[in-house]
Amino acid sequence: MKSKKSITGMSMLIALLLGVFVFLLVAFIVPSLLGKGKAEASDNIQATEDQDQDGISNYFDKCKCIAAETDNGCPSGTNADDPLHNPYDKCPKEMCPSWKPQPPIDGCV
Repeated sequence: MKSKKSITGMSMLIALLLGVFVFLLVAFIVPSLLGKGKAEASDNIQATEDQDQDGISNYFDKCKCIAAETDNGCPSGTNADDPLHNPYDKCPKEMCPSWKPQPPIDGCV
């Protein structure tokens, strides 16, 4: 017959391991999930800004710093679909992308 002390000790050990698992779950996984939501919200807010005040948000604007009243935000006569087109032409440096685009962007002032 098993003693009551060994059953109580085993129950305590299981409860302790369960407590450690829950603590690790809360301490490491939950904050990373909450941080992802904050970053996505920040990106969405920045995407709705309109640097050149032409009524087209920067996310959809093909000429981000040149105001124009066209559907793509570029002055008429600009070919925004050209692979060499620079959407950041005449933009301040803080608007230039941090990644290295190919071909390189020369228009950020």
